[in-house]
Amino acid sequence: MTRRELQAEIDRLKSSSRPILCGPWLGEVGFELLYWVPFLRWVIQSAKISPDRVWILSRGGPRSWYGDFSAHYLEAYEALSVDALRDLNIRRVAEQAVRGREFGLRRRQVTAKQFGRTEAEAPLLAYATQRTGHPEPLVLHPSVLYRVFRPFWRPPKGNRLFEAWTQMTRLQRITPDLGAISNRLPERYIAVKAYTSEACRLVGPNADAMRGLIRSLQRTLPVVLLHTGHSYDEHGELELQAQGVTPSFDVRSNLEQQTAIVAGAQEFVSTYGGFAYLGPLVGTPTRAVFTHANFRRDHRDLMKRVAKDLLRVTFSVTSLSAYADGRRAA
Repeated sequence: MTRRELQAEIDRLKSSSRPILCGPWLGEVGFELLYWVPFLRWVIQSAKISPDRVWILSRGGPRSWYGDFSAHYLEAYEALSVDALRDLNIRRVAEQAVRGREFGLRRRQVTAKQFGRTEAEAPLLAYATQRTGHPEPLVLHPSVLYRVFRPFWRPPKGNRLFEAWTQMTRLQRITPDLGAISNRLPERYIAVKAYTSEACRLVGPNADAMRGLIRSLQRTLPVVLLHTGHSYDEHGELELQAQGVTPSFDVRSNLEQQTAIVAGAQEFVSTYGGFAYLGPLVGTPTRAVFTHANFRRDHRDLMKRVAKDLLRVTFSVTSLSAYADGRRAA
């Protein structure tokens, strides 16, 4: 998407009084935190659009991520169950692959990122439309974000990602709803998010290393585990037995609850991935660990620079074995 096309999209939103439905966001937490939320904030605030017109459609209840520029949050899990939304996402990805050329993808390219608006999303959009009270709200779909930033996620423009990001986003530290935490937590604690992914394969010796790391953390402070008990996507939670405080989570507000817990922690230790980006954005020093360095460097480097230069918060990415050995030695 060119700058002129983006400006035309912004003018479309400004020139109407209809509600603006932003979403549905169905992708990963990391892109939502690092790109989608700051991009929406930039669009809404730079266009001087009233928060009363802005309706957010996401999942897991992260109201505080959007609260400074939107007066309305709509929860996908109010409309669909966890299994139904997972099935919808599978259909969406398959439909997008079939229509890949239309969305600028390679033929039959399979990706969970929302490069185009699909028919599979229709039930969620119908639910959200009904909630806005207007028969035809304007829709600002995540595909706009991907069209804007995609050129900067690959050479030769990749080295301009931070510059582009600062021009088309507006950053603000997240202030979560502390009332979302239903359990009594220790006064001081370390928050831990341990899940398996392609970059952090917590099986066999790696799983043992993560469990050993958690035990070493417990010798410093109590550990609060962000284990929700649900499989929302392909990432599975590491099985842990009595290795920390495990709060109870509500499906419809689990992300807001986890945000509040991370914000209250002295330190956040997480599998490396998009969820680790939550730590710096709530002002908590964060250590992300991996077992296989097969992740995109551009997103990691952008988050490290945002944390260091703009948020002034520690954010480091380290191999699980090196960090576990260092904690044991300490």
